[in-house]
Amino acid sequence: MSNKGQFLDFSVSSVWNDIRSHGNLVPWSRLVWFSQCIPRHSFVLWLAILGRLKTHDSMLRWNKSGVPDSHDHLFFECDFPKSIWCTLKNMVRLDFAPNRWHDLLQFLMARPINKSIWSILQRLVLGASVYLIWQERNLRIFQNRHRSKEELCDLIKDVVRLRIMGLNLKSSRQVFDAADIWNFHVDMVPGSNRAQFSSWRK
Repeated sequence: MSNKGQFLDFSVSSVWNDIRSHGNLVPWSRLVWFSQCIPRHSFVLWLAILGRLKTHDSMLRWNKSGVPDSHDHLFFECDFPKSIWCTLKNMVRLDFAPNRWHDLLQFLMARPINKSIWSILQRLVLGASVYLIWQERNLRIFQNRHRSKEELCDLIKDVVRLRIMGLNLKSSRQVFDAADIWNFHVDMVPGSNRAQFSSWRK
């Protein structure tokens, strides 16, 4: 194949770079897409940020309060999703993060986004919360099924733990602090200063 007049060995990444448009990154891109992300969560988070999730503001309701079903309402103004978000944000050092969707995005974009354990956990928790709250909303509307706050919080924590377990991170006080809060087991990689979350304590 050719690339800028040169012939190169075929690769999917080269083809993708040739055909895709090369615009400036949107300011929220690293909140959504990062090497440790869970792709299905990132996809739903991307749709939520764009306002493309199929909420029905004038027809469907989250609960009996009569508050319209909308992105702001789901993430995280309604009492049920707000209670989930408030529980989880306190586990990732986002204690003072707002609950209103657009305010929350602005708050997160103003913070450092990097490879630290807390930055990774914050983005994973955001993606998992949006994904599973959206899933819960659809179960309630279309299947008349309900899960409790405790069930959803536990599910989000388990999903995030499973993703974190395979990471190999530089050993630091932050890593051990996160392990204590999230009940991870930390193994040191032999012959290095790397730490790996291999399992969680019962």
